[in-house]
Amino acid sequence: MATTGNTKWAALTLFLIITCCPSCSGQITPDMIKVLLNSLNINEKASFIAQFLIDNEPIFNQLETVLVAGLPLLSLEANYPKGLFMNAVVPWALSHAPELLQSAEFVGIMQRFVEEVNKVNYEKLDTNSTDRFVSGLFSSMDWLSFIEKVLSLTRSQYSIRGLLPYNKNHTLNYQCYNDTMDFVERLLYGSDWAVNIFDAIGKPTTGIRQGVMHFIGTYDQCMNVKAKLNVGLPLGPDNNTIDRQFGTKYCRATFPLPQSIINDVAGENVNHTFGIPLRLTWGLCLPDSCSEEDISGLIHLGKLYTYINVLQTPG
Repeated sequence: MATTGNTKWAALTLFLIITCCPSCSGQITPDMIKVLLNSLNINEKASFIAQFLIDNEPIFNQLETVLVAGLPLLSLEANYPKGLFMNAVVPWALSHAPELLQSAEFVGIMQRFVEEVNKVNYEKLDTNSTDRFVSGLFSSMDWLSFIEKVLSLTRSQYSIRGLLPYNKNHTLNYQCYNDTMDFVERLLYGSDWAVNIFDAIGKPTTGIRQGVMHFIGTYDQCMNVKAKLNVGLPLGPDNNTIDRQFGTKYCRATFPLPQSIINDVAGENVNHTFGIPLRLTWGLCLPDSCSEEDISGLIHLGKLYTYINVLQTPG
């Protein structure tokens, strides 16, 4: 390896870290690795990588196997002269990979995954096969604990209001919007009253392909809910600032269905309605600050509006 002076020692240090001291990873910071890499020019890096692969034949063979297995991907765009996937999507993904790997969200999720992996009692797993060992490792993980930790991380960093911002241009009064967002935030935390509201909302049932499009919900359960938000209660990344309560009301919303959706869902039963147009009836449980006019405003929030437009576009 053609290196001189300090770069020689930098390359040697990097080589030792990678090959001989996996336990040192906790002592070596990313900034230290960056300093070592920055001390090598492009030729020295290429020479170092080549020598590393020559000295570590199993790793070279694994990389070669992955490369050969991925060769068919190069022919996927044979019939597409523009080659947008290889010429645009792949470079875009590679350029954003460092951003993803360094993001606090990704690192936080991976940290919690590593925590759960290392909780597994591996002594009873089959160590004679890597595949069986890893399969047993994943099977023994507490996935519910991992999901809960990820949800907790997500709740602490993101707000439903950020995903579905208020739009004063739509017919939606702010109190209805505010109460609804608080309901969704507390639903993510599993608050009993929020779960009861969600449970009272109508949901798809059996027989949809036979024209059962009435998702009624539960009137009595909805009308008996009393939402309670105490000071300091987490609402996404923020905390509630005042004690307050609100009641709920039950209502039914009716939506016309595009013919393309009817055709896809009903299939061979599409003509069994005898000319009667199918409409979706949805039983909703909403804060009592919401009115009939607010329903349209709620379903036009943020990305919901985009999804609804897609559904209503003839296909």
